[in-house]
Order: sequence, then C-alpha cells, then structure tokens
Amino acid sequence: MSDHDTWNMFLAHAFAARVAANSDYPLSDAADDADRLLEMSKKRAEAEAAEYKAELRRVINGEPAEPTPPQPDDDGWIKWEGGECPVPPTTIVRALLRCGDEAGNAYPGSSWDWMHSDSAFDIVAYKRVSK
Repeated sequence: MSDHDTWNMFLAHAFAARVAANSDYPLSDAADDADRLLEMSKKRAEAEAAEYKAELRRVINGEPAEPTPPQPDDDGWIKWEGGECPVPPTTIVRALLRCGDEAGNAYPGSSWDWMHSDSAFDIVAYKRVSK
C-alpha cells in the first residue's frame, strides 16, 4: 500500500469516527462505509488512469483522435454518408434525399433507413427537429 493510500484510508476512517461520535451511527458501520468509499475512489482513479494511458499510447503511436461529431451547416443540415442511425432512436429528424428532395415529414431516427444503397432515396443529410 502506498503512502497516498495509507493517508486516504486514515482520512476516511477519521471522518467515519467523527461522524459516529456526533450521531447514533455505529462506528463499525461508519468504518465500513469509509472503506466502501475508499474502494470506489480507487476504482475511479484506476479507470481514469487507464483512460489516460490509452490516450497517451494513442498520441505516442500517432493514431488519430476520436472523430468529432458532424456539425450542421448554416441551414441546420448534417451531411450523411450512410451507416447506423446517427441519432438516438427517439430524436425527430428531417431527411434530405440523394434525389435532392426533402422527405415530406419528420420522423424519429429509428424510423429512417440510414444505410446507403446507391438509391435516389438514400439519406444524404439530416436535420434534428427535436432531441
């Protein structure tokens, strides 16, 4: 156990003793709660460290960053090149079709066929109407 872990454990147990001393809260329960909080903090720190290490490896290896979400143009349309539904299933969207027409009505994202099949009815852009 590192000095940092020892210090955190000391603080957690000191806090638990103080809480128990100023209430009807049993010291053993307070100490157990302190241990649980300390364990959660360790897990969160380990997860953050793993994410940091993965990002550092990505940078060192020259891999590209996560793609940024597509941005709407001045009219609110977001370019679409086919694939899985780009919005949550209940988000209401309008669609611009390859043939140049705007689909008549707005529907939830799950109602549209987002895959491309080189058809005049492929969605080439979409606009969020609601989240």
